[in-house]
Amino acid sequence: MTIERTRTDFLGFGQLRSREFLGLSLVRKRFGRPCEALAAALAATKTILNERSRAQALASLAPHLAPEQRSEALAAALAAANATSDEASRAQALESLAPRILPIQYVSLISSLVEVAARLPRSHALSAISASIHISAVVGGTEALETIRRAISDTAYWYP
Repeated sequence: MTIERTRTDFLGFGQLRSREFLGLSLVRKRFGRPCEALAAALAATKTILNERSRAQALASLAPHLAPEQRSEALAAALAAANATSDEASRAQALESLAPRILPIQYVSLISSLVEVAARLPRSHALSAISASIHISAVVGGTEALETIRRAISDTAYWYP
């Protein structure tokens, strides 16, 4: 089976969430050997036109890849998330990356989330903050966490 055929098969599942149509068991069932299946899945996800969907698909696939491929996939996912034009969709795509992103990409992810969160409704901004709080703790330590706590408290005071 060719990668082009695989791409068509995966893209035909457009209404499903990325982890549902890129599940490793589905890919293995289609191809048999995991390394071939993962290569085909990675190639297919890179061709998804919708940036948010591509970012989420790459993030879902990344934990199953070899380390060098994982780094490449997560970098591509971060770029796709940042290219998402709708701010709420961009925030959701960035949030989906937070649990999987590599430490070398923490600062980039946090910068992107801070930029988009400033323009979101409070509930979406708080969701973005909570999804990435572990990264904020690693990057900025307790001082960063205290700053975040203060900012949330201040905002709650003047923006009930």
